[in-house]
Amino acid sequence: MSGVGMADSGMKTQEPLRLWVRLQDPKRLYVPGIRVESVHGDLAIARVKLAAIRSLASDPNVKWIESPSACRFLLDESLPAVGMDRVRPGPDTGPTGAGVIVGIVDSGIDWSHPDFIRPDGRSRVLYLWDQTDPAGPHPSPFGTGSEYTRADIDDEIDGSPAGKVRAGDESGHGTHVAGIAAGNGRGTGNGKASGRYTGMAPEADLIVVRTGTAPIDETLVAQALSYIFAKAELHGKPAVVNLSIGKSSQEGPHDGTAPLEQSINSLLGGGGRAVVIAAGNDGDKPIHFKGQFDSPVSNSLSVPFSVPSNTAGTEDGVRFDIWSPPYTGLTVSVVTPSGVSYGPLPPNSSIGVWDTAEGVITVDNASAGPDPDNDDCEMRIRIADRRSGPVVTDALATGVWRLDFTGKPGRFDGWLYESTMNAALTDRVDFTTLLVEPGHARLAITVASFTSRNTWPCLGFTNPYTDAGITTGSISAFSSGGGARPNTRGSSSTAKPELAAPGEYILSTLSRNISDRPADHLTADDSVHWAEKGTSMSAPHVAGLIALMLEKDPSLTSSKIKGILIASCRKTPAMGSDFWHNRWGYGAMDAFEAMRLTGIGDRPEPAIPASWTLENAFPNPFNGGTSFAVNVPSSPAAGGTLTVRILDASGRTIRSLTKGSLSPGRTLLHWDGTDDSGRSLASGVYILTVSGQGLAASRKLVLVR
Repeated sequence: MSGVGMADSGMKTQEPLRLWVRLQDPKRLYVPGIRVESVHGDLAIARVKLAAIRSLASDPNVKWIESPSACRFLLDESLPAVGMDRVRPGPDTGPTGAGVIVGIVDSGIDWSHPDFIRPDGRSRVLYLWDQTDPAGPHPSPFGTGSEYTRADIDDEIDGSPAGKVRAGDESGHGTHVAGIAAGNGRGTGNGKASGRYTGMAPEADLIVVRTGTAPIDETLVAQALSYIFAKAELHGKPAVVNLSIGKSSQEGPHDGTAPLEQSINSLLGGGGRAVVIAAGNDGDKPIHFKGQFDSPVSNSLSVPFSVPSNTAGTEDGVRFDIWSPPYTGLTVSVVTPSGVSYGPLPPNSSIGVWDTAEGVITVDNASAGPDPDNDDCEMRIRIADRRSGPVVTDALATGVWRLDFTGKPGRFDGWLYESTMNAALTDRVDFTTLLVEPGHARLAITVASFTSRNTWPCLGFTNPYTDAGITTGSISAFSSGGGARPNTRGSSSTAKPELAAPGEYILSTLSRNISDRPADHLTADDSVHWAEKGTSMSAPHVAGLIALMLEKDPSLTSSKIKGILIASCRKTPAMGSDFWHNRWGYGAMDAFEAMRLTGIGDRPEPAIPASWTLENAFPNPFNGGTSFAVNVPSSPAAGGTLTVRILDASGRTIRSLTKGSLSPGRTLLHWDGTDDSGRSLASGVYILTVSGQGLAASRKLVLVR
């Protein structure tokens, strides 16, 4: 019997339902009442009528069914802050992203803004898929939304015929993001010079998928990625996609095994593709707790949280999502403000429901068994007002509630992922493990935010405007920190986020579709750009940089791109001696060093080393790929052939990376975790060996799947 996970996701239920379906054989699914829209590895996105759910669940080819979760949206000084003034020292020098596609999955784009129009008057947007408009024409093979080509948009720009392109960007989020990644800076006003707010890749082509505003069905996000990469392949161009979108809450396993994260991984791996994801903006919220039981006899831990109010006539409530390995046998009791305890409820038992005078308590402690993707137990707790049809009874008690846990040795994590009245943990607060899905996607690049400016020219009565409450160069308080929750399989993604980029405050393109314009102090003095903050703004800086890297080398894989970005990061004082930091990742983005490592431009090379050296691998442990540098001296006596091999624990060679001469200087090499036949290797310890005349060195590598 197939497992069915149909928890409330915050999405409106409409027939036919759009569901994740995990299959034994992705090529075979023949069930009446079901239409498969797309396939991502062994995951299918299918439209299913309610009457067909039971038939789908009983199909022997179906391993698991899950309803999609809801997602939400998460320059002039930011570019110099990451070294772009050295990468592109003048308006007509340096890389521009020409020949590369930047994909934007977001609230839409103001395609009429000059920042997205070429000097010859043609649009830079190759395709625009509006998933919110059912009128069509639908893009193939997706049976939803309306698709527009560049020809359609060009017709709108020149005014003949008009009214064909209905898609815009009423929230302005997607336009702002697109401007950071790829705006050309041509837009201006109020007599100000153009070119001040030029994005990272001003000559890249754009493919935009308009998702609308939250809540956003995550299966549509997965399909947006498939659409962009398929179009890029059609045009024979490399592509990087920016996802300044994340799950609308901290619900989920936080280990890289969520369906959307697996879908993203399935699209990457080959050359010329990359996905960049915003880390999330929950870094300063008291919503995560972490427990660790050590005693082999008995363990207990209490997690208190406050419910500050109950709005009359509104269905108030809180929700928790708690994950633990099955060997902990984690049990829970819910204690009300008056001290009444309900429970304990052990794992794998029937769902517990208590209709009390202090609220309706519902606890699902892994009633369907361990999650098939990570073998861990998920516990869901909801405490809310009483509802009978449209009638709400304000039963939820204000005050301090408590979750009492008992169990055997092991770690468990919980998130207060939803609250209608600003409920918060009052003890046991942990500010790690707060990346929002899909930020743990193993092959993607996840980006945190640091402050690049606290003052900017604006239309306000105080010009320039200054936010004295933030310090430039510091990590943004809101920027979500990692790392991942370790799962039972040992397959959790590691070292997320990878790096930090400017996200506070960023001046970028202002959509003219916005009905309520930003406040004057947030509007730039040219009236067509505006200041925003968030990891939504930091991610497109990295996406634009990757477009420049792909311009130089279209064959770069996501793993190689990640290795270069990590190697190029600048360490910050806040990181101390940490090689990886849960807020900064491997450090602050350095576009100049990343481009130097990619091999672009006539840049000064570092001094030739005096002797052979093998640098430490990064990242390590790793699960997508790892990189390391070999420094080769200029002396012929120390030169000669070089052999780089990967050995398994028994000393057997399973991968030969290179054999031959290397030029004097620093050479960056990469291993993607595969053997000489291209097969992915299992988790474990491997040995990197480098040998040549005058050199014999080794490093331990830890591969985690």
